[in-house]
Amino acid sequence: MATKKAKEYAEKLKKSRQDSQKMKDYFGLMPLSVLRGMQKSEFTKSLFFYQHESGTSVSSLNEKIADKMVKSGSDIKTAKTKRCGQSGCGRGAAGLSIMPACLVEFFIKYYCPKGGLYFDPFAGQGIQMQVAKILGVDYIGYDISKKFMAFNNSVKDKIDDGKTRIELFNRDSRDIHLPANCVDFCFTSPPYWNIEDYGDEPEQLGKNTYEGFLAGMGQIAKELYRIFKPGGYCVINVNDFRMNGKFYNYHGHIINLFEHAGWKQHDIWIIDSLVACTPQIFARDFNNKKIAPKVHEYALVFKK
Repeated sequence: MATKKAKEYAEKLKKSRQDSQKMKDYFGLMPLSVLRGMQKSEFTKSLFFYQHESGTSVSSLNEKIADKMVKSGSDIKTAKTKRCGQSGCGRGAAGLSIMPACLVEFFIKYYCPKGGLYFDPFAGQGIQMQVAKILGVDYIGYDISKKFMAFNNSVKDKIDDGKTRIELFNRDSRDIHLPANCVDFCFTSPPYWNIEDYGDEPEQLGKNTYEGFLAGMGQIAKELYRIFKPGGYCVINVNDFRMNGKFYNYHGHIINLFEHAGWKQHDIWIIDSLVACTPQIFARDFNNKKIAPKVHEYALVFKK
């Protein structure tokens, strides 16, 4: 009897290891609640980047570091006198947050059904659109920024072969023109209030008080709920930040807004070490001020 149970256990263990290896091969890592060891996507070399194409990929790192220091609460004057010591420090290294292709790839594979429709209320610099195309997913993107959408349309002209649906709209996501119950999936990163400059359009959510900004995000959460099919997953990538010494629990506020809009919170992923290197370089400065050097972000998963 004991021998039979031992054989059954050995078979289950073998199958479990095989399944785990299949997941590692498919996702590039073993999906755990803390996503560690995410490698640069193999797609990256074939992507078009706004910073490169527009000539904003830069030279000096002073202002880049300063931007990140604002988010993390360190001394902005001190930040401007220091260097990162390497180019391409991570998210936001060029003054604007750059969506890692590996994140888009992972969440599409994890949550988006085959043949599904991906709606993105913050198309940004077009990484989501490009990865969706590579993975054979239909994509509709909104963004109010004229400069980003002009770039995205130029990229669309290069990659759109008609095999998948790609539609781009220079529109405000507080008023989505799509019909109800038509979208399957979303993975997006909303703006960081007025910390980053996304453009001069008066409709930009960041050109507001923080309360007004959150009210706009609440409208978007309701619109997303309306256009999603029941059972669809919406993944929101955010991080908390500091402004003028005040801590903003941004991820907590987003959870409240989405639940108020009708969404059910399904899960939270912690994304480890994709944040810029600044918190690690200035860890001593952060710790002296009793501030945790932040090296993680959140992926908040909501389900309709």
